[in-house]
Amino acid sequence: MLRQVTKSLSLRISPSAFQIRYGGCKGVVSLCPGLEDGQLHVRKSMEKFKSDHHELEVVQYTKPGNFLPLFFL
Repeated sequence: MLRQVTKSLSLRISPSAFQIRYGGCKGVVSLCPGLEDGQLHVRKSMEKFKSDHHELEVVQYTKPGNFLPLFFL
């Protein structure tokens, strides 16, 4: 599913996380190597209402940025 979404959004690199709406669910999802390709796992807390709408809507996704190095003292 990650490859399909990345291609649909015309992105060169797959984001690590997406803010989504799917049916009556909304929240943030990320890649889980334990799931089969094409599976989407949503937590019960992500379900806001019942809906027959079954299109995945991507609200936002992670983007490369300028990160400050983390130093341990």
